[in-house]
Amino acid sequence: MLSIYVREGKLHRYGPSNRQHKFYKISELDALIEARQTFEEVYERGQWKHNETSTFRRAMPDDLDAIIAMSQRAYPEEGLPLRKTWEGWMRKEPESFQVLVNQQNVIVGYSTILVMPPTTLDLFIRDALPVDDIEPGTLDVFRSGEPLHLYAMSLVIDPQHSKRKKHEYGSRLIHGVFSFFLDLAERGIEIETITARSHTRDGIRLMQRLGLPLVKSPVPRPNRYLFIVKVSESGLPLFERYSELLVRRKLQQHQR
Repeated sequence: MLSIYVREGKLHRYGPSNRQHKFYKISELDALIEARQTFEEVYERGQWKHNETSTFRRAMPDDLDAIIAMSQRAYPEEGLPLRKTWEGWMRKEPESFQVLVNQQNVIVGYSTILVMPPTTLDLFIRDALPVDDIEPGTLDVFRSGEPLHLYAMSLVIDPQHSKRKKHEYGSRLIHGVFSFFLDLAERGIEIETITARSHTRDGIRLMQRLGLPLVKSPVPRPNRYLFIVKVSESGLPLFERYSELLVRRKLQQHQR
């Protein structure tokens, strides 16, 4: 089964190319389990043979055109951030944007997760800070040393795909985000809170399926929902696993 996941692009093997025995990252295995539980599917014999291989990776500057075009298809009625805004975020923290790429090397989904200091985050969720005014200097970067706050700006699957494909790609995108989150723990990066907002039915449903707590928004609007989770206090399996990995990483650093 592990070999099947490798062929599907859901897991990676690690180790020297000249050695037969390889290794798997626990964080990637845990992320796969959590993603499968979030997007439960009925397995059919031979089903894996019909699943496209996909890769979740850090976005590059050359990927921005595809990301922007996808956002315009997903949210045609909304004003999107200017390209220079996204370029500034990417320069500030290259890991802010992650993309899901299918076996034809086409970007089919992406995530935008910003590291926001509490002052910036508070202004933004109160609508006192427009998206295009979020300058790189008001953001933080993924680093160890002190607790950080994340804002999940977007989790998008290209709407031009069929319903079945969107579900498949959505599962892979969540798996990638989970894997990235657990990888942060293995790097000793402490996340204190994760915040997200949504006004779309799919977005709200996703936040609820992920188990993120719904809180009262400081700017009440029809169909506008605010979700905030304090990682260390959450009982969700994903965050408990994150906390375990983070504690182990800190112990290893202390022993050195």
